[in-house]
Amino acid sequence: MQLIKELNLLVYPQYTSGSKLLQLGSSSTSKVSRYTSEIPSLPLFAVMDLYLFIRKVCCYILLL
Repeated sequence: MQLIKELNLLVYPQYTSGSKLLQLGSSSTSKVSRYTSEIPSLPLFAVMDLYLFIRKVCCYILLL
């Protein structure tokens, strides 16, 4: 939660039952898809981008 406050991010409730929407890309070029599983299927480049983001966040946390 401290990192969220430092980055001035908003926290809001997450709903986990029913259909979910996933938006990939910026608002002008985004594609919205619907899924019902816990984890959506992602294109290869989205998975790679997510991995790099998680790695960057973990490195940032370790440097604190």
